[in-house]
Amino acid sequence: MMVKASIIVKLSDDRIEKIATNVINLLLSKNIQPLMLEDNAKPHNIDIKFSTIEQMRATSKFVIVLGGDGTLLHALQLFEEIDVPILPFNLGRVGFIMELQLDDLESYIDDAINGKLILRERMRLESKIYNNDNLVTGFNALNEIVINKAITSKILEITIENNLEVINRFRADGLIISTPTGSTGYALSSGGPIIHPELNVILVVPICPHTLYIRPIVIPADSDLTISIKFSVDISKSEASVTHDGQAIYSLDRGDTVIIRRSLKPAQIATNRDKSYYSILKNKLGWGTELC
Repeated sequence: MMVKASIIVKLSDDRIEKIATNVINLLLSKNIQPLMLEDNAKPHNIDIKFSTIEQMRATSKFVIVLGGDGTLLHALQLFEEIDVPILPFNLGRVGFIMELQLDDLESYIDDAINGKLILRERMRLESKIYNNDNLVTGFNALNEIVINKAITSKILEITIENNLEVINRFRADGLIISTPTGSTGYALSSGGPIIHPELNVILVVPICPHTLYIRPIVIPADSDLTISIKFSVDISKSEASVTHDGQAIYSLDRGDTVIIRRSLKPAQIATNRDKSYYSILKNKLGWGTELC
């Protein structure tokens, strides 16, 4: 049976037509059937028979991602709960989790075929949103789950509990619950620490807290967080929303609570065999280039 591989691409990149076509031809030369979604291939005029996401999820031996971190996050949502290796090739600017380079494409495809990929398990978070104890919806996230105010002039009153114990109650513009992978993203720009991705911890970062002593906190990965928002009594529309990896947005209603815990399904992402996590940090953040 012919091996199949999925390709997920960045939509807003003029280089994709040429790059994706080269990837398709390389796969075909190795007797691998490439699979692409219509909404990925058609905008770039890529000559390929379109596949459905159900076909891709059911048959792919591995997934090639061409783009930046946002493209990878989208791909992980498409293949949520599917235990398939992800090969992320960086076409973006920063790309902390897009570790592979196009120059090494063929060697990584060969490793994927022969089961020799070096995979790094990246912890994911799962969230479930309840309204008065009734499950409403749920999402997974590789980077972070963010609760943001939906009304510019309002301040959120946020309560965080861990295993039924109140950790803190404070007023802020929002809250970031991050994995170690996500610590170099929104959490970092909001004052959080960088956390090595192999650590099993959860990072909690308030967004613009209105009390100076409120600070980020790192907690064990087996924590069971419950987050609730105190709504105003004189307003009917939602005052807060939840986003997951910047992809899925859900408006919170009065009486909603957000339950966040470590997902039982980590992402399987191919890592650069020639670079350590610290070398990636030095390259992306410019560490060690100049002494102050």
